Amino acid sequence: TVPGAPGTRSRASGYDTRPTAMNPLLPQQITFTVGGTASDGDYTFTLVDEDNNEVVVAFTRGAGETNTQIAAGLAARLNAISWANDAFDASNAGAVGTAVGKHPGKTYSWKSVAAPGTGTLLLAESVAAGGSNIAPGAVVVRSASGDPSTGSMDEIRNVTGSDAVTAVWGIAEQVQIPDEIDENGNVDRNIKPGEHASVATKGYFWLETETALSTSDTVYVRFTAGAGETAGHLRNDADGGDAKDMSAYMKVITPATSDSLFAEVSINFAP
Repeated sequence: TVPGAPGTRSRASGYDTRPTAMNPLLPQQITFTVGGTASDGDYTFTLVDEDNNEVVVAFTRGAGETNTQIAAGLAARLNAISWANDAFDASNAGAVGTAVGKHPGKTYSWKSVAAPGTGTLLLAESVAAGGSNIAPGAVVVRSASGDPSTGSMDEIRNVTGSDAVTAVWGIAEQVQIPDEIDENGNVDRNIKPGEHASVATKGYFWLETETALSTSDTVYVRFTAGAGETAGHLRNDADGGDAKDMSAYMKVITPATSDSLFAEVSINFAP
């Protein structure tokens, strides 16, 4: 049997799927952390948008404010500036402030971060704008529930090391859509942020593997992906704990050899 594209059905019947889901296009999130010993003076940073427009966000300490109060002051100042509040909603939890973007896919940068005396101010991107590709055939979890009354869809994401095996919602099925070609002439079948996805819970599929995989092997799935690795792909061992035993839900029907790294797998995640 010649395998189909990854995540495609291998047999004619015996399938269950969930309602159409979405790989969401995510807004950027930036954290600003106030540390060190609080000192009098200006805590400040400058936000810059993709067109190089910028705005200064500052809080002046002068009345014994704590680091938590300084973080709250910076969040309040950001929310009070029209330009900044058009881009973000800011809040704080203790001395850590979080600015949550309002425009999915849009990226902002920062510069001129400063704190007085022995105080410190650190900015970091906690969530990148856009999101992550999902490989066809990869196992996924539901990240948000949809609401049929409003027409909103369930949202899915790649598995991570902190997810339990029981959190897996199904596999991202490869649907019949035109292939996209990248600048190097390679076919791109990934489900990208902002695109719809079909999530299968039961059936037979061609799935990519990282190792040879026989019908007698325990099926492991990669939950923790490092450089050059893909979350949701199959293998024959735990890879030091980065892959988890999914044999309760997945069974190899046609083995993957060391040459093909492609297996026919029966899945059953049905509730």
